[in-house]
Amino acid sequence: MSEIVRAAGLLIFRRAREIEFLLLKANYGKRHWSITKGHVGTIYEKEWTLRYDVKSHIDGIVRPKTVRIWLAEQISGAAVLSEEHSEMSWGNEEKSCHLLSDYQDMQELVHDAVHFIKMPAGRRKSLP
Repeated sequence: MSEIVRAAGLLIFRRAREIEFLLLKANYGKRHWSITKGHVGTIYEKEWTLRYDVKSHIDGIVRPKTVRIWLAEQISGAAVLSEEHSEMSWGNEEKSCHLLSDYQDMQELVHDAVHFIKMPAGRRKSLP
């Protein structure tokens, strides 16, 4: 059995006229839009608050992949594009889901995050 690939990411949002999410366009593969993420060791496992499981297609082989995601608010500063990405975009829920149209699980994450952010602080619990 193949080793489970572990990755972590941030679904970064800011409060503008609407809630906006930061998405990055990959500079490799099919040049897809995604949140900021990467492979990690197990040291962070206890701190992950949002989680979903996906299958990773690498060289035609399906490998189990677990991705843990934090929801993070940008309070100040500016996002900086890395070498791994060709573009970045801040977008509201609708625009973000359009850019993520190939990934239903990521669209659901954006919808859940909007619901969570709009919820009164006293009623918030971790997302599934």
